[in-house]
Amino acid sequence: MMDTARPLPAHRLTLPALGGCYFLFGTSSLALIGLLDSIASDWQVPPARIAELVAVHSLTFALTAPLLQILFGHRPRRELISGGLLLLAAGALATVFAPNWLAGLFARILMAVGAAAIGPAASAQGAALVRPEHQARALATIFAGMTLAIVLGAPVAAWLGHVVSWRTIFGLITLGAPLLALYLWTTLGEGPCGQRMPRAAFLHALEHPATFWALMMMLLLMAGQFCGYTLLVPLMKEHFGLAPADMTAVLMVFGLGGVAGNLLAGQLGSRLGPVRLIRASVLGLILAFAGMMLVPRHPGPGLAMMLLWSITGLMFAAPQQQRLIQLVPTSLRSLALAANASAMYLGMSLGAWTGAQLYARTGVETLMPASLVLTGLGLLALQRSVRAQRGEEMAICTGTLVTGTEPKVWVQ
Repeated sequence: MMDTARPLPAHRLTLPALGGCYFLFGTSSLALIGLLDSIASDWQVPPARIAELVAVHSLTFALTAPLLQILFGHRPRRELISGGLLLLAAGALATVFAPNWLAGLFARILMAVGAAAIGPAASAQGAALVRPEHQARALATIFAGMTLAIVLGAPVAAWLGHVVSWRTIFGLITLGAPLLALYLWTTLGEGPCGQRMPRAAFLHALEHPATFWALMMMLLLMAGQFCGYTLLVPLMKEHFGLAPADMTAVLMVFGLGGVAGNLLAGQLGSRLGPVRLIRASVLGLILAFAGMMLVPRHPGPGLAMMLLWSITGLMFAAPQQQRLIQLVPTSLRSLALAANASAMYLGMSLGAWTGAQLYARTGVETLMPASLVLTGLGLLALQRSVRAQRGEEMAICTGTLVTGTEPKVWVQ
């Protein structure tokens, strides 16, 4: 069932606009990856300190996303989305004028709080605009904004950092976020709203084994990717011998692969189902990380493995959201998506911090082994989640599941 009997007007334009939200906060999060050297030079700190800002941003997002849903999830979603965009703009403006690393740290935290308000509300809003059989494609459309942040935001940020100034990209975010906030405020109207949720609702969601292990999978897969992606520029330069001038093109190729993967997820989601598509994505990541460890240390093989990584690395995002929507009742969708966004950014934080520490101590050689281990653990978490879901479905069918006032299994 849809969240509302009356679909919102102009939803065909609303879905891309919600994807624009993902693009803006995704670009604000990922832009630092292509600007490590420029910002480090300006603030007179090592590049690893700038990588730590990626971790701080992600950790802040992870902690505040479910909290904001508990406090404000009952409000009209346009308030969360538009308010989050204004906070994002304020943080971007603070970044433009940040004179040092500490000021940049506070600006990153402000941007992360804004992003935490936007992401779950945007996904829940998109799911409410279409019928259940079209949710996979709708969520893929919205998450395409994050893919576009990788294919366009990060490379453009790297280019502007060399041609103009790294502060320029945050100036553009400062201008764009309020305009998008105004458009969505006007388009979305008053509804639909979520439901007021008690603080214990988040813990109850984690008590559900299938949901818990699904969230753990998201955390581990993102940690595995960001262990290497945060330091993709030095990885490709030092391990595969690419020139510094090639890095903008490298980031562009990585992003194009992400676009292809997201399109595949939208096309195959209804045919394969979320679990098969997620499993294919994880196996592709394992092959890519293992390949980057084993192929000759030349640009060609390195780029081929990086392209496989980029294609498969985002294929699981949309089906993961679709699966969570299926695992919980409609009233808890926003909270489940907030928990998923929290797990995603907590994984990004863990991966960025791990990569920064490994790079500072051992260089690029240990990045891919660490990514491979984390991704393998993510595959195990997926298997645990699927096994738990099947066990609970079997218990429901046979009538052996004991239910109480707080059932462990949620059925739509």
